Amino acid sequence: MEVLSVTTNIKSPDGRSRKTEIGEKTLLIGPNECGKSTVAEAIQLALTGSVSGLFMRPNPVKTGTQLAALCPESEDLVFAEVELSDGSTARWEVSPGSRTKRTGYAGCVTPVSELKSALSGSPLTAYKFFFRRLMDPLTMTDLMGAFPKSLRMPKDETLSSVQAYEALSPEDVIEMLDEAGKRKREAKAKSKALREVTRELQGAQVISNEDLYKTWESLFQALKYEEFKRMYKEKVDLRGLIATEVQALGNKKQLIEIEKFGSAKISDKLTDMLTAQALGTVALETREQMVAYDLEQEEFELLEKCLEAAIKNLIEDPLRAYTNRVDEYLPEGDTFMINTAGIFQPALKRANGLHIALSGSTEARVLGAMAAALTRPGIPSVVILDDRMWDPETLYRTLAALEDCPAQVVIMSTMRPKGKRRAKWTYVQIGEELEYTISEAVHGRAKEESLHPMG
Repeated sequence: MEVLSVTTNIKSPDGRSRKTEIGEKTLLIGPNECGKSTVAEAIQLALTGSVSGLFMRPNPVKTGTQLAALCPESEDLVFAEVELSDGSTARWEVSPGSRTKRTGYAGCVTPVSELKSALSGSPLTAYKFFFRRLMDPLTMTDLMGAFPKSLRMPKDETLSSVQAYEALSPEDVIEMLDEAGKRKREAKAKSKALREVTRELQGAQVISNEDLYKTWESLFQALKYEEFKRMYKEKVDLRGLIATEVQALGNKKQLIEIEKFGSAKISDKLTDMLTAQALGTVALETREQMVAYDLEQEEFELLEKCLEAAIKNLIEDPLRAYTNRVDEYLPEGDTFMINTAGIFQPALKRANGLHIALSGSTEARVLGAMAAALTRPGIPSVVILDDRMWDPETLYRTLAALEDCPAQVVIMSTMRPKGKRRAKWTYVQIGEELEYTISEAVHGRAKEESLHPMG
């Protein structure tokens, strides 16, 4: 199934929609800022609901709040719609302040800019990109079976806290990894904050209940003694009875001790003890909570390591098959490979050795081949190559190399390729007020030197 045309009002200066016919292989030609990228963005949005390279963001953008910025000033709705070869359509739309809506077939769109962004990041970023694109659905059992044997298995409750279902999509696994990393960082931050608290409470000690009880008892005795003493002075007729009660408070030595300290001092001591007990309890609970967060950080760090290793183990065979598919879109003599020995480094193997630092033209061809190899049969698939400041010869060779790509290909350029028109390619001129398919007759009148394609 193929895209026949795309209609959109994205970035339209007057709010009107414009329709562009799309061939199996399409070259969009026009000056900078003429609307080539708008056509590519519309195809992405209609088939996937997201778009890459927008607002200087490396990752695909899909939220309505951000994408509503594409709406023309005079309109309250921005949309992108593609017509498919089976007569159906796929459509995306959003109004400012509303959620996005996408209907119709879901397709696979691979912008080379998104691929290049993934390769420019960390090795894990590249692994995650290809895991999303190449892996089939799997189960939790499959995933756990790919955990490294050198690490202990994460606890069941840790696993279930990031994923509760047995059936998993590749995106589910990536989300598990991201969630494990997030939970690890959160636990680390909380542990660090509590460690600062425990440092402030370093001198706090927990007072035993027995010591508190004795001090309370001393306070009650002191209060009784002081009250009896007052009554002894005022109630002459009750002195005998009062003396008996005083003697019941303790022996002579104990009474002297009570007299010496008094209820005020004992009360102050009790207040200090209660404060110390409260601080000591807080310090103890804080230390226990800190240890719990340390263990939580350790557990999620373990899960993160297991998931990273599992992703690399599971993608190994699909990645090997993928490198072989990339070779199908490269010139004879070029062999594509990816060095995964602690890194993620694409390279070309040629007769004269291994090439990592590629020229601009060679890099363009390799990225195009890599994007083509990511497409999947059975669904609308489009590879998009952005304007890479092509020179006419490199552009011509790139067109030739991608003619056998099983997906549709859209290439953007400010110039025409060198040589005669490629029969399998539709050339579309894009301009401020002009958008049309260049006819074969026009190309037939053009006197350009023929250039044979690579391979």
